[in-house]
Amino acid sequence: MNKKALPLALLTLTLGGCATIAPNAGFDEVRTDVAQRIDKRVQWRSGSTEDEAVTSEISELLKKELDVESAVQIALLNNRNLQATYEQLGISQANLVQAGLLRNPVFSAAILFPSGGGGRAELDFGIAQDFLSLFYLPLNKRLAGARFEAAKLQVSAAVLGLALDVRSQFYRTQAASQMVELFQQVVANTEASYVFAKRLREAGNITDLVLYQERTLYEESRLGLAAAETSLAIEREQLTALMGLWGGDTHWKVAPRLPEIPEDETRAEGFEARAIEASLSLAARRKQIEAAATGLGFANATALIPSFAAGFQAEREDDWERGPSFSFRIPIFDAGQARRFAARAQLRQAQAEYAALAVATRSAARTAYIALNSARDRALFVKNVVLPLRSQIVDKTFLQYNAMQVGVFQLLQAQREQVAAAR
Repeated sequence: MNKKALPLALLTLTLGGCATIAPNAGFDEVRTDVAQRIDKRVQWRSGSTEDEAVTSEISELLKKELDVESAVQIALLNNRNLQATYEQLGISQANLVQAGLLRNPVFSAAILFPSGGGGRAELDFGIAQDFLSLFYLPLNKRLAGARFEAAKLQVSAAVLGLALDVRSQFYRTQAASQMVELFQQVVANTEASYVFAKRLREAGNITDLVLYQERTLYEESRLGLAAAETSLAIEREQLTALMGLWGGDTHWKVAPRLPEIPEDETRAEGFEARAIEASLSLAARRKQIEAAATGLGFANATALIPSFAAGFQAEREDDWERGPSFSFRIPIFDAGQARRFAARAQLRQAQAEYAALAVATRSAARTAYIALNSARDRALFVKNVVLPLRSQIVDKTFLQYNAMQVGVFQLLQAQREQVAAAR
């Protein structure tokens, strides 16, 4: 091969050797974003020494009674689905590095033997490089870079989504725990009443019918307690799954009671604008629009001539002949019109999806505002008005029941209504 071909090979090797893939690329931005938004730590667990510290931190948190903040922290450090989501950063960064690489040169060789035998074999050697891809490198890198930025935003959104799911499930678990506590009190009361009724029956002071009614009340309360315990077990399992726990780590304890209801109403000023500004999903959509626009530019640029290879060729028949070589595709059947149309459609699709998501985000913010304040008002009304009334009704009904002024079914109904109000 002629020495003039060496600079081409050296240039290609130099450009290719500069490409490196950093582990955990983009994760620092995700970590910073999460810390600023919810003041929580995340860790991409990849077998490093830091993973051991994370495992120890989780163990220490599990030794204590969990509150909502510690449950969220455990989930963010330990949820396997979230760890799988982090790998999207590695995929996107690898695509970004790949977009900055020149295509490998193509070496060709042929040995042609005379068909009649005898004579010298004809030798043909060549090396070629697609130089047009060099000019497309900036577009390729810009496209992959926009997708990488979108991936970082999507990963951050996944982290915040998991944190929200854990908070909701934690409060459902606490509510189920309080229902168990309520039914335990009901069972204790009805059991005491049933034991007292048995003594009265043994003394001949009440009939069998009254005793059976007392036992019915007691057994009904036990059935309600069993249902509440089952509900609590289910809620615990769902929270356990979100926290990524298994085996011996599933025996965690949770603060049994819900936090106090806030007295102040959530302020409405600018909540829609704040929702739009804080939405990571919308930010990711904007990056996808940027990527789609870059993709359209790339499709337009490569429509007619997607590749152009230049190189060096040497051939020996009798004497060596050598010289430059060129090759490119002739756009006879495919002029790139389909690729351009698809790229334009993808850009319009990304723009429409962004607009739809913005509308949905505003609507979700308004819906959440209405639901939050309505739930707060209802909860305060139940706490301050309904539950005290129901407790008084149960107490008075129990007194009248002991005085044989009402039957067991009236007492049972009063207790059921008290439990229903507490739900």
